[in-house]
Amino acid sequence: MPERRLPWGFWPGTLPTEALAAVPQLLGWAWDAERDVLAWAQWDPAAGRAGLFTAPLADPARVQRIPDAEPRCRVHEYGGVPVIAGKGRWQWLWIDDASQGIHALDRNGAVHVLHATSGRRCGDLVLRADGAALLFIEEDLVAEQTRLMRLDFGEGAQCRVMAVSDAFCAAPRWSPDGLRIAWISWSSTEMPWESSRLWVADAEGQGAHVVAGGAGVSVLEPEWDTRGRLWCLSDAQGWWWLSRVNAGGTTPLHRLEGIDMGRPPWQLGYRHYVLLPGGAAVVVGIAQARCRLLRLHPDGTHRELASDATDITQLARCGQRLLYLGAGPRHALGLWQQPLDGTAPATAIVGADVPVASEAVSLPEPVQAQGPAGAIHGYYYPPRYPGIHAEQAGPPPLILRAHGGPTAMRAPVFEPEVQFWTGRGFAVAELNYSGSSGHGRAYRERLRGRWGLLDRDDCRAMARALVDQGRAQAGALFIAGNSAGGLSVLNSLRGVSPFAAGLCRWGVADLERLAACTHRFERGYLNHLVGALPEARAAYRWRSPVHHAARIAAPLIMIQGREDRIVPPAQAEAMAAAVAAQGGLCALHLYPDEGHGLRQAEHRAHAVEAEWAFLQRLLAAH
Repeated sequence: MPERRLPWGFWPGTLPTEALAAVPQLLGWAWDAERDVLAWAQWDPAAGRAGLFTAPLADPARVQRIPDAEPRCRVHEYGGVPVIAGKGRWQWLWIDDASQGIHALDRNGAVHVLHATSGRRCGDLVLRADGAALLFIEEDLVAEQTRLMRLDFGEGAQCRVMAVSDAFCAAPRWSPDGLRIAWISWSSTEMPWESSRLWVADAEGQGAHVVAGGAGVSVLEPEWDTRGRLWCLSDAQGWWWLSRVNAGGTTPLHRLEGIDMGRPPWQLGYRHYVLLPGGAAVVVGIAQARCRLLRLHPDGTHRELASDATDITQLARCGQRLLYLGAGPRHALGLWQQPLDGTAPATAIVGADVPVASEAVSLPEPVQAQGPAGAIHGYYYPPRYPGIHAEQAGPPPLILRAHGGPTAMRAPVFEPEVQFWTGRGFAVAELNYSGSSGHGRAYRERLRGRWGLLDRDDCRAMARALVDQGRAQAGALFIAGNSAGGLSVLNSLRGVSPFAAGLCRWGVADLERLAACTHRFERGYLNHLVGALPEARAAYRWRSPVHHAARIAAPLIMIQGREDRIVPPAQAEAMAAAVAAQGGLCALHLYPDEGHGLRQAEHRAHAVEAEWAFLQRLLAAH
């Protein structure tokens, strides 16, 4: 095929819009040990609903769909893993999308409603070893309380409250003998990655007491080993390390400086380690937002297990295999397996296929810049379309993407939206600005009291660094972000800015309004990120771009769901009106029946096409 030359930003694209919009999303998986069968929940954008699928682990191509099962968890809005394997009478248990109650499939193929109450949401299901009782989390939307619950499978399926330890709780776990339980909790003014507490009680919820965590320490993902000892991830030493709970607090199994073994639990059901017989463990080691599987030995040594996945979660041991959700630079999110002893590399068994030819995939390159608070990190994806080169000399236009959270991270993986842009002649930089996870607690804590300022400065610093490195065109720098990243977009455009335009998706524009109207899970988050109201009201107003629209000279496009409960649409509407009132250019697209993110294929396609056309107009005028 002869080579062609086309302007930057006007390449035909290696990933069609329809393919991007139709990419399914794996929500979670489970394994039935008795039958060696997998189940996984998957969101289908084209159908606008989730499905529950099963297949033998030995032959994952033999896929069956469970009729009438639409699993999706909505606890704390972000939800989590919605399905687990059953025992005894039950094949599978899941959270029903419509009722947010617990449904189950019996051995005869009939679906039963085990527990459902209006105004309440269930999640974090975990069965006792004998299958006779279930622990789960129930969020009461009226009382604004998350409770630890127990459901006994006897006559009438008795359900009762086990604990109300704080405003929030998660990660319930049975001890192997079923005589004790553990869980974590945190208050309404904290987030679980700031301060959380690990509780233990007997199987009836009696004698509950805190065994680890507390102010300034995050403890996550408790697990019992076969000897009845309790483990967790604790960042008491500045990194989330696998640690054993003892009378003095926690003791790390290994002290691997520069490596986290977990991430902020935005969703229920994260699992980043498995305990092995003899005191060994396999953990997800995260350094600069890149994940690796590490086998830790009791003698203090460790080794890496071969895997092409660079973002890993929902890790579990299934017999002599490890299974996990993973994605890599050449693999979309999928379910992977590999031998427990690491004698063979990991292979993807569900999903992980990419809708782009292998030679057309843009691969990530680590990048670094100096921000006001220190070094900042990210990944750069160059434009790529085999056989096409730019007709202009010099570097490409750049889209710098600020992730949501802001306590989240972007790993170096195949991300369909990134490939959409690189195949159309844009470079993309995924920035893990100060405050991101995957870089240790000190990096996360940089953003304390400085959200809306430091993230903005880091975005500008990385953009300028990429220009200096010859990787981006100075006059064609664009910034994109969703949710918390949308605040970074809007503030980065204020005043003197290196960015020529902004792409803002369901972004924060008014911090005071966010504090008053956002959902319960993040209501106290702003105390950490900005400060407490009313004392910090001046800071809230200064960092809210809706009050400074006159200082935004660059064009702006905003994408927003009308049913968003996390960042309500009034934020986008107020921002667009403020920019227009000052004579600025702001295109606002509102989508019906969409919440915090676009889930329907039609809306996904329309939004990204609108953004591309928006940038093409700017490049044509440049």
